[in-house]
Amino acid sequence: MADFDDILTHWQASLSPRVPRAAVAQFLSQDGAALREAFEHASRTARERRSARAFHGWLDRQALAGRDFDDAQLHWLDMMRQDIAATGELSLDRFNSDPFLARGGEDKAVRLFGRRTLGEVVASLNATLGSQPSTCGGTCGVKAGSCGCGCKHPKPSPVADAEAMRVDEVLEAAGLELLEGSLSHVGGLTVYNPPDERARVLALEALARAKFSTTVRDGRVITRERGQTQESET
Repeated sequence: MADFDDILTHWQASLSPRVPRAAVAQFLSQDGAALREAFEHASRTARERRSARAFHGWLDRQALAGRDFDDAQLHWLDMMRQDIAATGELSLDRFNSDPFLARGGEDKAVRLFGRRTLGEVVASLNATLGSQPSTCGGTCGVKAGSCGCGCKHPKPSPVADAEAMRVDEVLEAAGLELLEGSLSHVGGLTVYNPPDERARVLALEALARAKFSTTVRDGRVITRERGQTQESET
């Protein structure tokens, strides 16, 4: 969403020369602060709604991949979501600041999720909800210098139009190594057999961002190729 000052500048530039500038200045002097407050409130509300929708979709994809969270973990996940919505990116060192620190900090987060899973969760939430690029230099999404980043894959170059990519291109761009026999085609479907849960979650996230229709059966990620109808699936 555009900044309030940018919108205000464009509005002033669009005014007819016949509009008295003194009247504009008086209007902004009297009502400018209230307008800014209303704009910022609307912006926060819109960000919160987008964040909540994306978060619930993320939870659904985690469940499809076989990863369930208990109530304590869900509470922490929602705190992570709110932090990402406010700052654009979550790094593991943030767990030693409020609001996380007041609830046990990084030690509590590691006890709840396990260090490896915590790093994967933060990476996945950043990829889904964040607005800042990862600085780890790889595909894991954990900020450089944070514990838990064990990324060995080079970060792929940005793709101008992810929705034009094939399934294999999306998976490779996500840093997944397609071993022989891991990808097969049945009718209008592409079937990916991931080596582990982490690869399955990454595949689901990447395919969702590329707007593919996916489902999980027996641990395999089944993707309907673009242009295929439901009747194509057997």
